[in-house]
Amino acid sequence: MGSVSASVVRHFPGSVLVARGEGGGELPGRILLALDGSEEASAATRTAVEISNATGSELHAVHVLDTNPRLPYPGPGTWQTWEEELAHAKREARTWVDRQAERIEAEGGRIKDAHLRFGEPDGEIVKLAEELGAALVVIGSRGLTGMSRVLLGGVSDSVVRHAHCPVLVVREPERDRKHDLTDARDEARQGASS
Repeated sequence: MGSVSASVVRHFPGSVLVARGEGGGELPGRILLALDGSEEASAATRTAVEISNATGSELHAVHVLDTNPRLPYPGPGTWQTWEEELAHAKREARTWVDRQAERIEAEGGRIKDAHLRFGEPDGEIVKLAEELGAALVVIGSRGLTGMSRVLLGGVSDSVVRHAHCPVLVVREPERDRKHDLTDARDEARQGASS
């Protein structure tokens, strides 16, 4: 991203709220919570529920099933099998999303809608946030560090870059603290020597 906010999102050991200068983010409003089954998404869920309950905001959850193939075309003999597997994965994902919504409701949250999208996770999260007119996106950070972040990027990084509204990137404070601070020092040294 090449900005101070990007560096803070990458290296700060706790949660970071990135606000937009063009407005938005007024609560009560719609909050979009991204779910992927990770520990980080669980932390984001707790935070989103707390904000939603405190502000009376409408809480929407989304899970994106990445359906973009990473492998070469499977060939005509296996295409039907691939389509059947994809259809099965979509059914399983729908069941999982519904269970997550039930769990959040059981723990005191109020889910307005549980969305299931298909495609690139970051792009679909941003697109749904725009469709909903979300006031806030809440997403967990996987805590990628160093070279793995440079090579892979991160869904949370991309959502921060492209979302039209504020994005709260949730990271549990103790997780990755040592690695993130080491990466920040290394980057500072590299910048000073060039």
